[in-house]
Amino acid sequence: MTLGPALFVLAAFMPVITAYWFPWPLRLFHGLELLASSLVYACALAGLLGPANGAFRVRSGARTA
Repeated sequence: MTLGPALFVLAAFMPVITAYWFPWPLRLFHGLELLASSLVYACALAGLLGPANGAFRVRSGARTA
């Protein structure tokens, strides 16, 4: 839950806020875009690298013994 916001702050928030030559509407919309991509990236990392019995486990219809 904290990986997405941490990625956003480290990779997007600080560079976008400190880019004083960007106009504010560009900072706002680009920041929202980067927030969404950081959250999706964090979800993908958690799903791929998390434990096999975690919340992102893909369940099939097949039953095992």
